[in-house]
Amino acid sequence: MEQTESVQLGQTDSVQLREHVHQASAEARALVDSVSAVLNDLEAVARDQLSNRFYATVAAAFGVGYVLGGGLPLRTTGMLANMGMQWAVRYAARQVQEAAFGGNGGSQGAGI
Repeated sequence: MEQTESVQLGQTDSVQLREHVHQASAEARALVDSVSAVLNDLEAVARDQLSNRFYATVAAAFGVGYVLGGGLPLRTTGMLANMGMQWAVRYAARQVQEAAFGGNGGSQGAGI
């Protein structure tokens, strides 16, 4: 009698285990589908930003990579920041020069 009861308990446990596995599997599939949808949306947003704001997107990607990579040595960071500032100042000066002199350059600021 005891053996029959233990076999029945074992079968019940097996059925419950299968049901739990099936439920967990369905929930895992739903999670994968949700994550896939979010990644697809993120990819669409990134492509849109890349086509509309190319330089800002590249700068943001560089910044994220920089932070995730642990940064660069202090000297390298300083050198890159210096180079970036020089480029930005030259670019801004060119824009001001073109606005002030109509794009012909004039004699002022020709060395920029």
